[in-house]
Amino acid sequence: MRLHTKEKGLWLVPLILTLIIWEFMAVYVVKDPLRLPSVTAVIFSFYERREDIIPDILVSFLHFVIGVTSAFAVALPLAIAMGWYDAAFKAVDPVIEIIRPIPPPRVGTSCNCMVLSNTLCSRLHHIYRCFFSDLNCKLYWI
Repeated sequence: MRLHTKEKGLWLVPLILTLIIWEFMAVYVVKDPLRLPSVTAVIFSFYERREDIIPDILVSFLHFVIGVTSAFAVALPLAIAMGWYDAAFKAVDPVIEIIRPIPPPRVGTSCNCMVLSNTLCSRLHHIYRCFFSDLNCKLYWI
C-alpha cells in the first residue's frame, strides 16, 4: 500500500510527541534520573555502552533459546503422554490447574519462594514464559 504524499511523515508525529513528553516528564516533573532518565541520557548511555550491547543481546538470545528448548522438551512429550494416556492426564492435570491461575507478575516472586538455585529458577521462568507467552515481567533473582 502506498502512502499519500500528505501522510508520509504522519507516523513520526506520535513518536516525536512521546519523546517530547518523556523528556519533559523526566527533567521537569520527576527530576530524579534514577527513577526516570531523560531521552537524551538514554541515547547517550546507548552510545557510551555501544560495545556491550551486542554481547548482551546475544546472551539474552541464548537464554531465550534455552528457555524455548526446555519448554518444548518438557511440553511436547508431556502433551503427547497426556493425550494418549488417561493416567498421565489425571496425574499432570492438577499441577497444570494449580500453575495456570498464577498471574504473570507473580512468577518472579514465586521463584523467590522456591529454594532453588538462580539457574534452575531462571529455566523455570523461561519455561513458564513459553507456556504463557503474554508474560511481560522481570525475573527477580534469589
